[in-house]
Amino acid sequence: MKRAPNTVTFEEACPVAQLAVGIDGVGPELADAAGVMFSSPQEMVNADERAWDRVPGVGKVRAAQIVK
Repeated sequence: MKRAPNTVTFEEACPVAQLAVGIDGVGPELADAAGVMFSSPQEMVNADERAWDRVPGVGKVRAAQIVK
């Protein structure tokens, strides 16, 4: 699907999503969800398993893998 000229994706616009998409096991959809759940990159980096488990689509197993 082509984007309209001069537009950006959520990942490009949201620093949290930009950072999250680089985490093993986190693709664009989960990165978007992290961008909504965490208010800053610092909050995301400091998040524990319980915080990641609250991100829609992550779950307990993936949350543990992300925090590891």
